[in-house]
Amino acid sequence: MDDLLKDSVYYPASRTDGRPIALCNTVWRRLGVNSFVYCDFDLSEREFLMDTHTMHGYHVLAYRHLNPSEYIPEGWTLEMAPERGDGRRGGYWDSFLGQGGPEHCACWVVFERNADMSPVHGPERLSVLFVCGEGLATFQQLYCTRGIAPKMLCFIQCWGFAGNWTNFSGCGAPFHRTLLKYRECTPEWLCFGDCCGIHGVIRL
Repeated sequence: MDDLLKDSVYYPASRTDGRPIALCNTVWRRLGVNSFVYCDFDLSEREFLMDTHTMHGYHVLAYRHLNPSEYIPEGWTLEMAPERGDGRRGGYWDSFLGQGGPEHCACWVVFERNADMSPVHGPERLSVLFVCGEGLATFQQLYCTRGIAPKMLCFIQCWGFAGNWTNFSGCGAPFHRTLLKYRECTPEWLCFGDCCGIHGVIRL
């Protein structure tokens, strides 16, 4: 797990958006990233796997379901969780911990470049770890508990209006406070965008 997380791209509220992978294979190739961690509590493992065949220029070499003991050995916890009934849209306690919340799960997929594609298209193999979980709790459990920083963090359509209980990119919001507390887990790069697309990347 440490090898998958080190120098990875972490993308909360990701759905199956492959744009960060495509950019890391092309204009951001100098970053040398070939491991990606996707996270979305509104996407099931089955839905994620159904879309894996759409990776342009790649095919699935292998995949497997992960047991919770492999990626969250201490179970799900969240630092800086909101209080019950705090009125935030989506409601962390209702949408994530309450009735009708997601069935937490994870799977690991390894993609291999198609034989008819040259190395210019991207690395020979790519790793994608998908976690059906809340974005901040997953970051804390995967990276902070291990003291590992991703190479890049993607904040794309990650504000509360999109369905999250908090705005991941907000100054002073829980994700920001997590990075202030766990300095060693601060990524080197931040990719940012909105519903209109990815606008760029900045070095932190």
